[in-house]
Amino acid sequence: MNTPYLGLIEGFFGRAWSFLVRYDYADFLQKNGYHFYIYAPKNDPFLRKRWQEDWPAAAFAQLQTLVTHYQSLGLDFGIGLSPFEIYRNYDRSARNHLHKKIAVFNRLGINILCVLFDDMRGDLPDLAQTQTAIIHDILEQTGADRVIMCPTYYSFDPVLETVFGSRPTNYFQDIAQGIPAAVDMLWTGPQVCSQEYPASHLQEVTQLLGRKPFLWDNYPVNDGQITSKFLHLKAFEHRPGSLPDMTAGHAANPMNQPWLSRIPLLSLPCSYHRYAEGRY
Repeated sequence: MNTPYLGLIEGFFGRAWSFLVRYDYADFLQKNGYHFYIYAPKNDPFLRKRWQEDWPAAAFAQLQTLVTHYQSLGLDFGIGLSPFEIYRNYDRSARNHLHKKIAVFNRLGINILCVLFDDMRGDLPDLAQTQTAIIHDILEQTGADRVIMCPTYYSFDPVLETVFGSRPTNYFQDIAQGIPAAVDMLWTGPQVCSQEYPASHLQEVTQLLGRKPFLWDNYPVNDGQITSKFLHLKAFEHRPGSLPDMTAGHAANPMNQPWLSRIPLLSLPCSYHRYAEGRY
């Protein structure tokens, strides 16, 4: 069946889900055709601005329980690390902190490690080179089966340069050349919150990144200043069944409301299945 490597990334701002919600979501994802879950809430400081610090013992134990539970159902479990502006001074101290964090992830036994360079300033001339060095160091340390990188500029949407500074010259070309092809790269599409993923766009991105993009689909997420006023309950649209041929995977970012998120999330694997069966 022509379905992608499909999953969920808890990667939104605002109130994060609870441990019990995450635990229960494993059964929902497994029963409805999803393959992975990535823990990357924006409000976990130990993945972001306090990434050098260890989780408290209780939080680490909860994460360990989640990893074991998801894997017991045949789902891959991932974590998204956002080492805040580590590339501004990637010295021996930063490397040591990074190696310690990777060792913690290895103890958890995660399947997927996402290295997220989004939401950080990017107007640095050596940005691509430093990020490449960081990824190479991580590859030497991680026990994860799959490493996925989110570039600082993960779309052609001009809002990224407005917020995070001008993209360095040849940024995409430099990371394409420096990052091993086995490392996937997250991409949100023509916009940060894309309504569709045209084939021509994905082909352009594939050529630019030197690999098929791994979609970070910002639907049904509603954590923006405007979108937080709405519930996104409609089915996924304009995600054609041909996407698996043009992408490395597909991660949907849900709403802050976990139970209501299930309504649109049910439709995504269904749309792929219907296409594969010629009913789309």
